[in-house]
Amino acid sequence: MSDSADPAPVPSTSAPSPNTCSNGNTARKRGKEAAEKRDSAARLHVLDSHMRLNFLHQGALHLSSQRLDDGYAKLARRYAKLFRDVLKTERVKIRPDIGQTFCR
Repeated sequence: MSDSADPAPVPSTSAPSPNTCSNGNTARKRGKEAAEKRDSAARLHVLDSHMRLNFLHQGALHLSSQRLDDGYAKLARRYAKLFRDVLKTERVKIRPDIGQTFCR
């Protein structure tokens, strides 16, 4: 008795799933790309904070070099306070000699 009912044919090549490619590294590549994107965003944030701190530092130093009896001394103190506040808030590392420029 020959039974002519064959089981369902199995395709020899299956379509790759979205999580794997020919070597199975697509998910890893996407994770790596996401990590690189987060790192670049963090670097831009730190760069932005450094630029803001640089502006406040230079402004405070320039204004404090003016005469003491004009209104610039008050503005220089305000810039120095903003510098310290941004430094605490953003948790950016700076060189010690820059941090020691201002009196508390």
